[in-house]
Amino acid sequence: MIHIACNIDSNFTIHCAVTLTSLFANNRNSEFCVHIIASTLPEADQKALSSIAESYGNKICFYFPEKDLLNNFSIKKSGNRISIATYYRCLLSRILPANIDKILYMDCDIVVLNDINEFWNTDITQYAIGCIEDIGSDEEEYYSRLQYDKKYSYFNAGVLLINLKYWREHKIDEMCEQYFLAHSDRIRFNDQDLLNTNYSYLSAGMCKTRSTAELTATR
Repeated sequence: MIHIACNIDSNFTIHCAVTLTSLFANNRNSEFCVHIIASTLPEADQKALSSIAESYGNKICFYFPEKDLLNNFSIKKSGNRISIATYYRCLLSRILPANIDKILYMDCDIVVLNDINEFWNTDITQYAIGCIEDIGSDEEEYYSRLQYDKKYSYFNAGVLLINLKYWREHKIDEMCEQYFLAHSDRIRFNDQDLLNTNYSYLSAGMCKTRSTAELTATR
């Protein structure tokens, strides 16, 4: 069973439908459980997404966290398309069932082109995440603003292979909240900045970076 996580709102339902269809269509021999996290989602949208999953023999679980879960966060840069729901990504270890130790998080502006099993089977036992460097990872501004050493690099949070067991053991969710409360003035790219900053402070070996060429999901 491959576990997939997406966090959306009703504005992204149609995009999520495209992402999931591409995932299922190109991975017909795999079994998926998709975990969709939203503050709210119309019943019609839930049925539409569930219908897509069921047509490929897969299933979807919906999660609607309490409204106050994101009280400690705020949107810093949105461009009219990012909602506060983006911060659910920082709290996956708190939201998802404790018996799920590993999950592949994907933004819903992604089209999956190939089999994802090789990526899913990447051994991240000793790591918090499997990820790729961001296209802007060479820009000095990231490191001066977030105040950490460039040697830790800067990853894109749109596709993350997450070791939830590691997250729970190291209380990543609490670290994200505490950092935002203390240094929200440093945050520009919302949860992506927040995740990068916390991982850089924990350990240089915490992220297992893969090149963009190795990914089977693309924007």
